[in-house]
Amino acid sequence: MTYSTQAGMVERYGEREIIQLTDRVQADVIDSDVLDGALLRAFDFINLYLSAVAVIPLIYTPPALRIYEEQIARYYLYFEGAPEIVISDYEDAVKWLDGVSSGDIDLDDGMGDNSDSDIVHTDRERVFTDETLIDYSDGVES
Repeated sequence: MTYSTQAGMVERYGEREIIQLTDRVQADVIDSDVLDGALLRAFDFINLYLSAVAVIPLIYTPPALRIYEEQIARYYLYFEGAPEIVISDYEDAVKWLDGVSSGDIDLDDGMGDNSDSDIVHTDRERVFTDETLIDYSDGVES
């Protein structure tokens, strides 16, 4: 299971690029195994972040999540060095995932009624506070 599909990758990046990135035997076709492997790797990577704020895997896929999975999978497919735009897209995806996992970005944004959603938010007690770090401040005032 992944949040995106081969069809989504082709729609976003075009069939020619996906063939170029997946065709390891010069058959001039998309190698579904290679593409599925990249999508699954991206799916697992994303779920590491989402597990901090949601029950995974998600039943409902927010559109942004599908886009970011495609960007990450595309980055993984460039095994010989990705172009700058692919690296930038990957970095944007990781930044978004950081924001989601830290609670700065709400995964529910733009999803409408979430009553059927499997997204569960959890609040964690803050571990590092001024009080818990008082012995480590070396006299530095904030």
